[in-house]
Amino acid sequence: MKTTLEALEGNKIKLSIEVDEIEFDRYLDGAFRKISTQVRIPGFRQGKAPRKLIEAQIGVEAARSQAIEDAIPASLALAVREHDLDIIATPEVNLTGGQESGNIAFDATCEVRPVVEIAGYKKLKVEMPSLV
Repeated sequence: MKTTLEALEGNKIKLSIEVDEIEFDRYLDGAFRKISTQVRIPGFRQGKAPRKLIEAQIGVEAARSQAIEDAIPASLALAVREHDLDIIATPEVNLTGGQESGNIAFDATCEVRPVVEIAGYKKLKVEMPSLV
């Protein structure tokens, strides 16, 4: 997985994330397992049909779209931890590549917690009146 971080105006950032095919295959396998529990194939118990039969019946496109839906939040969470970001709002995600085949690439625009710096407060002196 490759990630790049770009600062935008204000307290927004843009994360560009690319998930390679080897890592994406793990999500694709999970998508086929999830789909196999929903599809009935004659001669097999529900959820026990071989992947090749499921591919022949529903196609790879359905599993790929399910895998993309699973891969985006997981990859985004890893990228946020990798860059040590403090996201305060739901990110806006745009898929930029890999819908049909190849590496999955997407951009996530996020708002992060602003860093507030107050200068000169350490020099202030406060005198407390005596209460006695």
